Amino acid sequence: MPLDTIVHYLLMAWIVALGLLLVRLLWLRLHHQYLLFVISTALDVVFGAATLETGLTSRAAQGLGLLGNTMDIFLAPAIAIELFHPQDRPALSQVRFLSPLILMILAAGAVILFLSGSPDNESFQSAAGLAFLADTMVTLFVLSYVVRRYRQKEVVDRNTLWLRRLFTFELVMSVLHSLIGPFLEESQFNFFDIGFFATSVIATAICTLALRRAPSVPAKA
Repeated sequence: MPLDTIVHYLLMAWIVALGLLLVRLLWLRLHHQYLLFVISTALDVVFGAATLETGLTSRAAQGLGLLGNTMDIFLAPAIAIELFHPQDRPALSQVRFLSPLILMILAAGAVILFLSGSPDNESFQSAAGLAFLADTMVTLFVLSYVVRRYRQKEVVDRNTLWLRRLFTFELVMSVLHSLIGPFLEESQFNFFDIGFFATSVIATAICTLALRRAPSVPAKA
C-alpha cells in the first residue's frame, strides 16, 4: 500500500478518534469546566476533515495550516491556563477565557481576508512562514509552562489528569512536527506523518476511554 494512502487512512482514523473524544466530552458535560479544550477538539475535527477533503499537500491545505497556526497562537496558551490553573486558587472569570477566543476570531478573520485576496506565492509563503514560526515559539513557551506545573506534583481529579496528559502529548507532537518536519525529505516525511497520526490516534483513544463522569455530590440535609 502506498505511503500516501496509509497517511490518508490514519488521518481519517484520527478524525474519528477526535470526534469520539468530542462526543465523550460533551456527554460528560466537561465543556462546562474545560470549554476551550472542547472548542480546540472541535476545531481539530473540522480542520482535519477539511484537510482530508482537499489533500495534505494541496494549496487549500496549506491555507488551512496558515489559519490553524494563527488561531493556535491565541488558543494554546489559554487552554494551558484552563487545564493547569492551580486547583487551590479561585477560578478565573469567564471574561478572561473569552478574551483569547475574541482575539482568535479576529486573527482568523484577518487570515481569511488575506486568503480571499488570492495572494501570490511569495506573499503566501511569507505569511505562512511567519505564522509557523510564531506558533512554534508559542508552543515551546506553553510546553515550558506545562512542564513547570507538572513539577509541582499537584493532585487533581481523574478527568483533569487525562486531559492534561493529552494536551501535553499534543504539545510535544506539535513541537516535534515543527522542528523535525521541515528537514525531512518527502519520503521521510510520509513515515513521520504515519508515526504522528498513529500515535495521535492511540493517545486520543486512551484519553477518551479514561474519562469518567464525576460522582454526584450528595445534597446536604
